[in-house]
Amino acid sequence: MLIHVCSKHIKAGKRELGNLCPVALAIKEQAGVNGVLVGWNSIVAGYSNIKYHCPRNVKNFVRDFDFKGKKFVKPFSFILKEIL
Repeated sequence: MLIHVCSKHIKAGKRELGNLCPVALAIKEQAGVNGVLVGWNSIVAGYSNIKYHCPRNVKNFVRDFDFKGKKFVKPFSFILKEIL
């Protein structure tokens, strides 16, 4: 599934909170799941704790967002792919 992290997600996102970061907010909205947690190596979503790969562009975005802030990141897209 293609996920788009938009300006609204960046504005609403919280730094250093894996469940409220822009990536988590975008997944919640676009994949229609609750309980999203974005970690360094994987993304966990839903009540059944489905694990997804954390692509390099997501890792880079989260690093920049957490350490530099909202002004240093831009909207981007990534593919949410389940770990089998």
